[in-house]
Amino acid sequence: MRKSFCLKVIGVMSFLFLGINAGNTDKKKKVKVEHNWIRVPWSHGGYYYHNTKTREDRDTRPPGVEL
Repeated sequence: MRKSFCLKVIGVMSFLFLGINAGNTDKKKKVKVEHNWIRVPWSHGGYYYHNTKTREDRDTRPPGVEL
């Protein structure tokens, strides 16, 4: 009797917890990327910049792009 009551309580609590969290997934913001550049680290600690669309590599920051 004691086990079945505990299982019912845990089942109801988990169902309520999952139901509350499932409703909040629509409210998450989706980040929209405005550029195709990523900053890639070198092994010595510096960075170079890589364009994921055109596959171009640069040593300096691309103009007009905030990374």
